[in-house]
Amino acid sequence: MVPSAVPAFAATPSAASAAPSQALTVTTPEVVGNAVVGQLLSLAGELDPTSQIQWMRDGVPLSGATGADYRLVLEDTCSIISARITQNGFAADTNGVGPVQILESQLTRPVVQGQAALGKTLTAVPGPMPSGSTIHYQWLRDGVEIIGATQPTYTLGVTDVNRSITVQISGSRGGCTIPAVASAAGASSVVAAGVLIGPDPTVAGTTRVGQTLTVLRGTWPIGTALRQQWLRNGAPITGATGYKYTLTAADRGARIAVRVTASKPGHADVTKLTPATVAVSPGVLTGPNPTIAGATRVGQTLTVLRGTWPIGTALRQQWLRNGAPITGATGYKYTLTAADRGARIAVRVTASKTGYDNVTKLTPRTAVISLGTLTAPAPKISGTVRVGQTLTALRGTWTSGTTLRQQWLRNGVPITGATSPKYMLTAADRGKYISVRVTGSKAGYTTVTTVSSRTGAVALGVLTAPTPKLSGTARAGYTVSAARGTWTSGTTLRQQWLRNGVAIPGATGTSYRLTSADVGRNISVRVTGSKAGYGTVARTSATVRVATQTPPTSTGSCPAAYPIKGNANSGIYHVPGGAYYAVTRAEECFATRAAAEAAGYRASKR
Repeated sequence: MVPSAVPAFAATPSAASAAPSQALTVTTPEVVGNAVVGQLLSLAGELDPTSQIQWMRDGVPLSGATGADYRLVLEDTCSIISARITQNGFAADTNGVGPVQILESQLTRPVVQGQAALGKTLTAVPGPMPSGSTIHYQWLRDGVEIIGATQPTYTLGVTDVNRSITVQISGSRGGCTIPAVASAAGASSVVAAGVLIGPDPTVAGTTRVGQTLTVLRGTWPIGTALRQQWLRNGAPITGATGYKYTLTAADRGARIAVRVTASKPGHADVTKLTPATVAVSPGVLTGPNPTIAGATRVGQTLTVLRGTWPIGTALRQQWLRNGAPITGATGYKYTLTAADRGARIAVRVTASKTGYDNVTKLTPRTAVISLGTLTAPAPKISGTVRVGQTLTALRGTWTSGTTLRQQWLRNGVPITGATSPKYMLTAADRGKYISVRVTGSKAGYTTVTTVSSRTGAVALGVLTAPTPKLSGTARAGYTVSAARGTWTSGTTLRQQWLRNGVAIPGATGTSYRLTSADVGRNISVRVTGSKAGYGTVARTSATVRVATQTPPTSTGSCPAAYPIKGNANSGIYHVPGGAYYAVTRAEECFATRAAAEAAGYRASKR
């Protein structure tokens, strides 16, 4: 500070003067020095040895400060320091220096009192300050101002954990500012995490496979998050992190515990372990009592109704006949056989599941098994209702394994020996009504007989009747034969030869020798078939025309049936008794003049 100009002493009477004295005649000394606390101020200039010195702070005398020098103290901060010189009863004030400053290094660091832990309140205790100073507080987190934290106390929050909390104190006095100084930072200023305190957890529930255990975690401070991990013989169980856990087959024989971890912002995690349970025992399967549904007759199918068991349960069944196992009967359905007739049926159901003890339940026994009822459709008859045709009994579909017998009936009366599924109608059936009776039998079942509807009246049979064929040379003197073909077995055949469609008397054999009467005529044969129960049928062959000419013998003569000789060289024919007949060597022989002329010959003139 540079001191202001120093005026000459004014004639200011000293308060101590009892009478007026002579005024000062010397120049008033000047206060010199650095206006900083701790620095020494001095008076520069001449002083009468009799002068009295009084140092002043803001015009107020400082007790005991009467020497030629004055060392600035804390209390002088922000003040104006001057001196009053008294001589001969007169006083004069020197120049003033200031306001006095104090360096930050000269200030005592504030002290933070309290536990540096979450939720605790810290108190700032400032170092010495000039009296009358206004103190300003600013709390710092890792050296950065905490917004709004400007009170002498500060309560530690979550964001302060593991951070260094200090306080910075500054001041003001009048219009002068006192430098800011912060409390010391160090390990003791770092805020420790809060300590969570909670109850020891326990496990509740039945330690049996299939049962659900619950961890009782107790009551923890508000805002605490709890996590749990279930342990099997001390090892974590994958995925078992809920507050409930259902024991599985893998837990059988093991001891179960829970590790509970508590966490809360600003607090160190706390882990607690429950006591281990006793060894987990096998589960107990529970399920409904099975029953049997179905008709208790041989051939019917019974079903065991097992009900609903826990998921994952495997069910096996064994059917029993009068309490004894039925070989191979282990399905949930069973078809009653002949061996079950008169017996009572039950089912033994065994439930099993990994980690559980097996459970076996027995159904009530059924009523006594009665005879079965065969599926017995009414038979039908197919075929043509005509003698010689074969009828077939269509028996339909009976219960599998049924033995079927049939009996054909004629007008309701059994036909002797007609017990096959097929029956050929005979002459005895003509005009009668045919039916068939089918009887089904099977062990363990009631025998059933069914009868078909009757056919219409049996009609006459129709013979198989082929048309006969002729073979042989169609010339007089030669024999022609009839090939009758294959008729219905048992058919009686008769034949009649025809000349130009008229029966030839006595010609009833299977062959016929042509005569001169047949020359130029059409010859055929009629075959008639007859059989009992069948309609009589006649079949006529195609005709053959008997030739009117024939070759001569090797000697040139003509047979009796063809007496007319034809001479091809001359184109003349000769009749017996003619002039040249005997000497003519025939080249063709004719039965009649007309035949010769038709062949292009003319009659001999002699």
